[in-house]
Amino acid sequence: MNWINKLQADIEKDERLKTDLPYFPPNLKIRPKVGPPVPLLFNAAQRKLHALIEEQKARTGRVRVIVLKAR
Repeated sequence: MNWINKLQADIEKDERLKTDLPYFPPNLKIRPKVGPPVPLLFNAAQRKLHALIEEQKARTGRVRVIVLKAR
């Protein structure tokens, strides 16, 4: 791959990281108490919440969400 193609791929990845939330977390690594770092992945509730937020954004053009911390 020549440097122009690599630069274009880097630019595309940067743009996707800014706009595609499900794509972003696996590019982050978290360090568990034991073992090597692992990718950060959305759980089912986070995926559902993200889908609802994206639907609201598409429908209204803005997002108004309050998420309470579960106890």
